Amino acid sequence: MSLEVAAVVCDEPVMGDLEAWLLTFKAFHPDTLAIVICDGEVSRYVRSLIKEWGLGDVHIMPVMNQDTQATIEKRVQCVATESAYWKTVPIWWKIFALQQAICAAKGGGALVADSDVVFCKRLDESFQADMVISPFHWVDWSNEVVRRHGVFNAGFIMSRHPDASGIWGYMYEQGLDGFYEQKCMERLPGMFHCDYFGKDHNHGIWRKEPPTGSTASVHIHTHTPPAHKNWGIYDVAMESLERAKRILKP
Repeated sequence: MSLEVAAVVCDEPVMGDLEAWLLTFKAFHPDTLAIVICDGEVSRYVRSLIKEWGLGDVHIMPVMNQDTQATIEKRVQCVATESAYWKTVPIWWKIFALQQAICAAKGGGALVADSDVVFCKRLDESFQADMVISPFHWVDWSNEVVRRHGVFNAGFIMSRHPDASGIWGYMYEQGLDGFYEQKCMERLPGMFHCDYFGKDHNHGIWRKEPPTGSTASVHIHTHTPPAHKNWGIYDVAMESLERAKRILKP
């Protein structure tokens, strides 16, 4: 399985991260379809980015609105909320995005990456699996936060299996295992033929170490410089964004 389609979910509160996601993805994957699940405000913003940077193969789905919000709120009533930072309805849309990407990929790899992911190079690996998930690569496994959040990071997942989103979505809606859609991902290797993204992918501050020259993607908010220690991840993200801009407009 190799990458055929990528999808991202973005609403107005996190819109500031989307420029880096979209420009870096399209710079390194110019012929790969990108699907943006969003609200009306973000839809207009994406159209402006497409026009400004001449982006092709971007499909906008402005399905996030008050009507769908009310419907999905009923579906996620069993999900325990831990903090206002993690919002149950946008998380549901991420699983919907995986479904849409799998349908569009037609048997190829469908990636869903959080809106605060920044791509540093092309994802051109081939995997012998129906699903590829991203371990946190935690530093300290004895930490209570680690045990609560789980082994895998839900912000970077690829699959081609037609049942992937349905099963993951069911577990999320039922509130299985706690911590939103993430902790229940530990069940996925028992249900699907899984492979795992290596440390070059989805490099976040939880690793407590700087990226390397082989890093393919980082996971950090780019709309504002972070106030906390980030091990140089923010600088790598911004450098990748500037490189993407030079590729798109040489």
